Amino acid sequence: MSPRWVASAFYHFYPHVFILAAVYLLMLVFQPSFTPPALQFGSSWVNGHKAAREHPIEQLMKDAEHAFQETVTENPDTLSAAAHTYRNRRGRHPPPGFDTWYETARTANALIPESFFDRIYDDLEPLWGMEPGLLRYQAYSFPHVIRVRNGKVFYFSDPEDKTNWIELWADSLQEIAEFLPDIDIPVNTMEYPRLAVSWEEVQEMLAKGRRGDRGLGAPFDVITSYTGLKDLPPISPRELTMEQRYTHNWIDTKSTDNLASDAKLYWLHYRKTCPPDTPGRDANIFNMPERILYPQTPNTNYTRDGYVFDAKAARDPCVQPLMRAMHGTFVEPVGLSTSGSMMPLFAGSKLPGNNEILWPGAAYYARNKDTIAKDVRRTDWSSKDNKMFWQGPATGGINREMTWWRLHRHRFAQMTNGTTVDASVNFYKVDSPSFDLPLMVDFGRLYPEVLQHHPDTFKNWLKSVTNVSVTDLVCTPEQMDHSGHRLLTCPHSDRLISVQKAVPLMRWYDAKIVADIDSNTYSPYFASIVGSTSMPIKATMYAEWHDDRLFPWLHYVPMDNSFMDVYGILDYFCKDDKDSWVDHDDAAKHIAHAGAEWSSRVLRDDDMQLYTWRLLLEYARVSDPLRHKLGFVDDLVDRGKKHQNQ
Repeated sequence: MSPRWVASAFYHFYPHVFILAAVYLLMLVFQPSFTPPALQFGSSWVNGHKAAREHPIEQLMKDAEHAFQETVTENPDTLSAAAHTYRNRRGRHPPPGFDTWYETARTANALIPESFFDRIYDDLEPLWGMEPGLLRYQAYSFPHVIRVRNGKVFYFSDPEDKTNWIELWADSLQEIAEFLPDIDIPVNTMEYPRLAVSWEEVQEMLAKGRRGDRGLGAPFDVITSYTGLKDLPPISPRELTMEQRYTHNWIDTKSTDNLASDAKLYWLHYRKTCPPDTPGRDANIFNMPERILYPQTPNTNYTRDGYVFDAKAARDPCVQPLMRAMHGTFVEPVGLSTSGSMMPLFAGSKLPGNNEILWPGAAYYARNKDTIAKDVRRTDWSSKDNKMFWQGPATGGINREMTWWRLHRHRFAQMTNGTTVDASVNFYKVDSPSFDLPLMVDFGRLYPEVLQHHPDTFKNWLKSVTNVSVTDLVCTPEQMDHSGHRLLTCPHSDRLISVQKAVPLMRWYDAKIVADIDSNTYSPYFASIVGSTSMPIKATMYAEWHDDRLFPWLHYVPMDNSFMDVYGILDYFCKDDKDSWVDHDDAAKHIAHAGAEWSSRVLRDDDMQLYTWRLLLEYARVSDPLRHKLGFVDDLVDRGKKHQNQ
């Protein structure tokens, strides 16, 4: 090789060699930014990662306001208008007694857009595919039942019932009993849902109901009085003979099939309720990895740009099957008594795929006796703490040594602890077994504002905007002190989650933001929080009676059950005392006050009573042997008479 060629080659490649060497040198200098163990939450990599976008929450709030305005304009101002809207939406005449119900609603100054009652028809529609005689038989002989006869209320319950729910529900009917037909109301007195009928069977019932539906009958052919239950006296189900009793096929912990009766396998019962085209339908629970299966991206079935836009879908386990290992209801509920066969059963809450008939939860009636003090409503926003508050026992599932990190309340406590989150994102996972956030590079793309606003200070910022405490770890097995009193601590999680002393309910609302998380089923505090003038954040898998009358992003902030979005929510709404970026304290105040104002219009005792009344009129009809002929048509008959006289 000649010296001239070497010199020429060196001269030719010299610039490229120099550039490569320079790049390599820069990589060495900035190696911490490229080496995962040293990548901090809010690291310098994202300092320049500007959030050059309209924040997704802004559009969600605009959409909520638009949906709200469309709904409130639908409130009927006459009986005729209410009946007309009913027929258009339901395809049937209203039930007998609709006129008295409407006039009472009007006297109570209630808002009654027809969409507020969609839940009633979703719950009852499958029963149109069952024989009325079977529905009556099932209801009459159920061990926990409320009976209405001639305007009087009776209730009977199994001696093993350890709640007072049936008593509270029965008491709530006293004021409207004189307007109700004779009915038997079987109720779920357990803390967890009980009916999980397969999707296919429900579809068959709906199809059968549609085939038998006669639609809008001619007004003069309509029967306007219920058949009644005069042949069924208001006696206790325990007084019935064996021939008179209906026995439902429950699967519970007393069942001989050990596999089916294992509460830890409830998911295998529930997944049958999922439509075949959803990911949850075939999701198994066997051979699950020991570590938490935490989502690495937001679920696009119900989120947009990282935030929940469809609160109904966000409750649905069928579209987020990871919840089978991240929510106590499926990890190991507090009990199991379930059935894949349909029957009428009233309850305060249920998972979206369960088949109970929802009405206001008994806990709401109890809690309304401890109404929010008036001075709480008058609390000036500026005097509230710039924090998100949550406290509660670590309920929601059985807290065992090998599964506690899969329970949702434990996860929320860990994910809102700055020290725990800081350890987790720096790959010290042993202290954060309940969650596994995406790599910060990916997290920065999902929630760029969070990392832009808190470079290298995330841990301290999170501590400054949260006040989250567990008041009881509800350990299994129970831990006792030397005096035989149950301890609130738990040896397998004490090091990672500490127990704090509970503060009174009224002190919760000293914070600008109050979170609400599922307990063993729904949380009974939600209505109080919405009415408190603090901004509610709600994460739940459970449906309730009021879902159609509260608007997410206007009356409360919906949160994903993974809690991945909690940091973006807090970053957006929590006021920054240093004014280092534009906060949205006014937006939080708007939601808080809008929720309190709307709560005073649609979540009153009157509103719960009107919802229950309307529900029971419909339930009495679907259980009536003449159900296809029953209806309210006075408005049509009166109109016809006026037309004839003209």
